[in-house]
Amino acid sequence: PNANVDHYVVYTMENSFVIREAVVTENRYLATGLSPEHWYTFQAGAIGAGGQGATSDFIWVRTLPTGERDGLYRLFYNELPSLATYFTGIGICNVGDASAEIGLTIYDADGIEIWESSWPAAPFEQITRAVDVLSAPAGGAYLKAWADEPLAGFELYYSRPEDRAPFRFDGLMGKNMGARHLVFPMVSPSTEWTVDLQLTELSNLDNDVTVRAWSADGLLLGSWSQKMSGGSQLKLSPEEMFPGHNGIIASLDVEAYGVIAGSLCSVSKDMTRLVSYLGLAATGQ
Repeated sequence: PNANVDHYVVYTMENSFVIREAVVTENRYLATGLSPEHWYTFQAGAIGAGGQGATSDFIWVRTLPTGERDGLYRLFYNELPSLATYFTGIGICNVGDASAEIGLTIYDADGIEIWESSWPAAPFEQITRAVDVLSAPAGGAYLKAWADEPLAGFELYYSRPEDRAPFRFDGLMGKNMGARHLVFPMVSPSTEWTVDLQLTELSNLDNDVTVRAWSADGLLLGSWSQKMSGGSQLKLSPEEMFPGHNGIIASLDVEAYGVIAGSLCSVSKDMTRLVSYLGLAATGQ
């Protein structure tokens, strides 16, 4: 809320024309009567004693398919390693002031929901689940936790006891939002490591994504682009995107039209070490 603001005007777009949707006194608006799997466009402006200020940028939102659930708050878990090689555990904590239903949804690489469940959680109660025991079908690529209270969470994955290689483990925090520009400041040399870049499309747009590779002295080694469909996930190695630059790629950056999440996972070729981290949102996002 802003003391200088009397009310807000919400606009929407229909057939390329901007029309006034509603006038509200709070800095939130609930749109009703929406159709499933449909795109909607909204814009807002604040009005005070001096009149209306500049309107916001347009935002595009896509409603969920019939039967798919969501919450006011989300966390995305970008890595879901092969269940044949790694044991993966998910932690989700209700950090809000009220009890909430916490849901967990698993998607495949095409962004299709393949499994969903939910559990009640008191304030600051943590839900922990092993992916193995969720009875989810094979083919999961990433996970989304959701609730109507704020969430915090992490995922932890480690090599299975039956794996003859030395024990390896790492984890990532759940990410509550994406960015349009991600930076990966450290890329392990492909001569010693198997490196995978994993990008998840979060805006539900057909998203143009560009990956650039840089040397340690700041030389641009190459640029690679591809269109990602809404909600999909892309997993490629720097070697596949930038052949001929093995061992000299020091960093990557990724730009997209819509928001994405990204992580870089590296396993040493002697199978003794595992390193993964989330892409860093570029300055200003």
